[in-house]
Amino acid sequence: MIDGLRRKMIGIMMAIAAVMLSAVFATLYGSTRASYQSRSYNGLRAAIRQGAAVRPDGEERGPRIREFPGEVFPALVLEEHKNGEIRILESRLYPGREVEPEELVSMIRSLEKPFGLLKSEHLRYLREPFGPGQTIRYALTDTFAEERALRWQIIHSVLIGCAALAIFFFISLSLSRWAVRPVGTAWEQQRQFISDASHELKTPLTVILSNVNLLLGQNAFSGEAEHAWRTPDDRARLRHIEAEALRMKELTEALPTLARSDSGQKAAAFRELDLSYVVNISLAALEPVAFEMGKNITGEIADGIMINGDESRLRRLTDILLDNACKYSREGGCILVSLSRSLKRAKSEALLCVASEGVPLSEDELKRIFQRFYRSDPSRGQVGGYGLGLPIAQAIVEEHRGAIWAESDGEGKNSFFVRLPV
Repeated sequence: MIDGLRRKMIGIMMAIAAVMLSAVFATLYGSTRASYQSRSYNGLRAAIRQGAAVRPDGEERGPRIREFPGEVFPALVLEEHKNGEIRILESRLYPGREVEPEELVSMIRSLEKPFGLLKSEHLRYLREPFGPGQTIRYALTDTFAEERALRWQIIHSVLIGCAALAIFFFISLSLSRWAVRPVGTAWEQQRQFISDASHELKTPLTVILSNVNLLLGQNAFSGEAEHAWRTPDDRARLRHIEAEALRMKELTEALPTLARSDSGQKAAAFRELDLSYVVNISLAALEPVAFEMGKNITGEIADGIMINGDESRLRRLTDILLDNACKYSREGGCILVSLSRSLKRAKSEALLCVASEGVPLSEDELKRIFQRFYRSDPSRGQVGGYGLGLPIAQAIVEEHRGAIWAESDGEGKNSFFVRLPV
């Protein structure tokens, strides 16, 4: 459980760091892109306004458009007259670019926007009317450098982000050990207390049960009438003492199992075993109990399902599920136990199902039924116990790297499923 707490803490810290880094890099990327666009449109606007003049000798003069001192803005300026004539006023794109003015003007017209991008040509354009006549000027500039710079910014951001997350992961790993150390100490003390208390309680309970059994086994209640304590009521009280002592013994035997599962200790007797045999043995042992309770129990057990596990724990698992079905199924109801092979993600698994007829489990009960000390709705009947059977079953399944869950059809059929790796 402490390891799970550490993993959650590290996961939360890493998620927060990832979100913050993503926000920072996204903001930087957005501001850089906006800066490139603003600078580009300012240069295009200046290019339109500084378009080519005509010398007295009739030769065109193309001014060197500058956005900053010493820097020539790479722009292509086109002028479209009313009669459809298109002239190149300025051509200072990067070397090697071959452009067709008519094709570019046609592409810009098709976009129906005064500014934007010609993505196929990697050009940004700006279109504005110019002069008193119906002349339209087009200014275009390359976006190769901008795209390359933004692409490298993304690559650098990813690399820096991954490096930062790796560093933050090792820092989080160290901090998580330090942060959960007091929790781990307290949890270990609690687990040790549970184990010690369970051990210490066994002795007085054994003494109580031994003396009660001794008294009940003798004919002390059939003696002379002058002994007032030798009455049927006294015998009933001893029966109550015995029943409650047995319940307390069951509780003290269950607590170490839960404490062991909390500490992450694994069963030491893992070996290859026949799960079909274990389920059949448990089913045979519970059949007389179900019969005495007026309930029918049947099994559909596939043969030869071999798994790696602890036989005694798996026997306890099946006993818990069958006992739970006997307790909570309706009188005269049917209990069906099935064991089969199933495939999940191309892996073979054993699927155990214990289905019974009774009061349907609600959605809230299905979520909480595996919580410790949780007792279901009293309308299901007064059934003895502490609500530890299913949590113990869950702990056993988790030790075997499996899964356990409950389902209800809402009409009276409740099913408990266990999936174990084969």
